[in-house]
Amino acid sequence: GKEVELIQEMKDRKMEILGLSEVKRKGNGMRRLQDGYILRYSGVGMDSRAKEGVGIITNERIETKVSGWEPINSRIMVVDLDLEINLSLIQVYAPTDDSDILDKEEFYVQLQKVMDKVISKGRRVIISGDLNGRTGQDKRMALGCMGKHGGERTPNENGRRVIEFCIGNQLLIGNSFFPHKQNHIRGRGIRRQERDRLFLISSGYTQ
Repeated sequence: GKEVELIQEMKDRKMEILGLSEVKRKGNGMRRLQDGYILRYSGVGMDSRAKEGVGIITNERIETKVSGWEPINSRIMVVDLDLEINLSLIQVYAPTDDSDILDKEEFYVQLQKVMDKVISKGRRVIISGDLNGRTGQDKRMALGCMGKHGGERTPNENGRRVIEFCIGNQLLIGNSFFPHKQNHIRGRGIRRQERDRLFLISSGYTQ
């Protein structure tokens, strides 16, 4: 099935951890996959229609570094890794740009709460997933959080929210600091433009 394909993709690309968005699983939990890989997921309630959902797959080596995890809701989850540094990976699936504004605001309020909790523990942060945002290429507006390899020229509302969140939390938009192909393979073998798939890294940069 799709999970077998994902594990093979991880092996082929020598990936030890993989974040998933829109996994469409109900509830939350852990599932042991083939060859020692572990899937953690956070989805909608059991009485809801399967939609949204986030997940993180780890291989055997990274699994030994997992010190905890927390399913927040169907759009946010956290996995704590004790590596050379203490790192928390926040996997997200943001509402689309045309979603109700209250849904988008609720998402960022909850994400900020998670961010504050992680930072209060002295952990570094990577936020990955589908933020459904086009951040544009205006580095001046980004105030240091974006590199020269931004996405499409014209940002959307979600992209502006991403930039505001990065500025407020001293995060770097990781994708924008290196060149990349226009398209890449996303989980479940679906091709999607890079513009929506972002990862944000805690940096401690100064404006």
